[in-house]
Amino acid sequence: MGPVVSLWLGTRLPYERAVADALAWWGPAVAAVADDDRKGDGSGDGTSNTASDRFRVLGNSPTLALPTPPPDGAGPFFFAEDEDPAVGLILPPGLPAPAWGLLVGAHCSAPVDHLLLGHLALSLARRLGALVEFDGPLDGTGRGPAGPPPPPGVLYRVVEAADDGGGWYGHVGDAAFLAAWLRHPAFRLGA
Repeated sequence: MGPVVSLWLGTRLPYERAVADALAWWGPAVAAVADDDRKGDGSGDGTSNTASDRFRVLGNSPTLALPTPPPDGAGPFFFAEDEDPAVGLILPPGLPAPAWGLLVGAHCSAPVDHLLLGHLALSLARRLGALVEFDGPLDGTGRGPAGPPPPPGVLYRVVEAADDGGGWYGHVGDAAFLAAWLRHPAFRLGA
């Protein structure tokens, strides 16, 4: 499994509508992957032709704005509903509690999957006015105080108490932060 982000929204959206709107927003740059083709490589038996929460990035579009064309073999990517995204998290002052979250993730964890997922999340964060929870720390440890260099935008540190009392933390940022982080040479999404 690869990286996953949660788009934090102030209002609840019907999941099916959110997925359909996202796929329509990106247009021909993405294509749904049939449920029987989980790897997204055409190896499924073709019996499912319904809309899917799994998709591939096929090209670019003005709404996606990739810096380079996506390589063959990246992904596939998926959506899932995050009904209570801040449950168990201690939110810092100034970070509003989200009402609902839309998870977007990659099935693989190659650098290109992190980069494409970052651009997918940025596109939707801008469209929906969402914050992005990076599913962990952006420094890759989850324990230390360090984090990514402070680019423009807003970045919050959220904390969750671990069962052993040691605590874990992650990051939540706005679209301006994510846009700058995508251009940073050390870019990688959380855990």
